[in-house]
Amino acid sequence: MSAPLQRERIALLEGFDDKRAGLAGIWLAYNAILEITVDKDGRLTAHGWKWEQGDWKAGCDYDMTGKMAGATFCADEQRKNPDTLERDHAMLIVNRLDDAFAKKRSGKDEDDEAKCKRRLDNSSTARLFPARPSADIDNFFGSIR
Repeated sequence: MSAPLQRERIALLEGFDDKRAGLAGIWLAYNAILEITVDKDGRLTAHGWKWEQGDWKAGCDYDMTGKMAGATFCADEQRKNPDTLERDHAMLIVNRLDDAFAKKRSGKDEDDEAKCKRRLDNSSTARLFPARPSADIDNFFGSIR
């Protein structure tokens, strides 16, 4: 296991932000990281990535923009399977429906565009936990690939 990845995991355990309200901030899981910012007009921007254990080239990059309509995130990009951000108690679920869409992708024109660019059948769905800012997880200059 790489040293930066191990530091990210320790940072999650030590920096779990159980008081987080809303979506803004850093979100972390054993296989994904996401940073969400909200501008003064309420527009959300989310950047991060998900990696597959044992196949680091099979990951997904997250690059979402949109706004909140009540408690629902509405992505700017309209497609059959739009990007989603949903709170489930303390957890954030990214692209919940992509698990079902990914299984049906075959590369045909009528298929939804793959969210994971390297493999059509990989799902971009991730379940992340709120993490307090830390020097070990605040490096968002690119994915781990």
